[in-house]
Amino acid sequence: MNASVQISCADGISSVLRQLVDDLDRYLDDLYGAEPEAYVSIDELTQSGVTFWIATKDDAPVGCVALGVLNEDDVELKRLFVLPAARGTGAGRKLLEALEQSAIERGAKRILLETGPRQTDAIALFERFGFKQREIYPGTVWGKGLFFEKYLTPENRKKH
Repeated sequence: MNASVQISCADGISSVLRQLVDDLDRYLDDLYGAEPEAYVSIDELTQSGVTFWIATKDDAPVGCVALGVLNEDDVELKRLFVLPAARGTGAGRKLLEALEQSAIERGAKRILLETGPRQTDAIALFERFGFKQREIYPGTVWGKGLFFEKYLTPENRKKH
């Protein structure tokens, strides 16, 4: 039987989470070339109070996402990644659902994100979730990507 994807909030930096983020960095290096200034390390992220979730399928880790707080109204989606072999399983959707629910519970009004232009699967997922492209926003790390936002209005929530 094909098990469904499970999402859990990460309890600190585990070796599993570190491996997923390392896999993401290698994936991005393959897409864009090594640009270490583009990546915020997992240690830096956790020091700034970022929350991570991990997706598992058949008890194996298949993806992760992080939520950072920018200010009282805005949160930032960071480090969304699903292993290429696990794409199409619903892992990305479930990770975004967990992140969005957390943002709502925190009282956020908007989710912001930056992604690379070659990450077409991620861009399509964000658009299905109601994210709209926007101009660069303060605090971005890389600054060379595409920028998206989603207002967490009642009519826009869980639109996917």
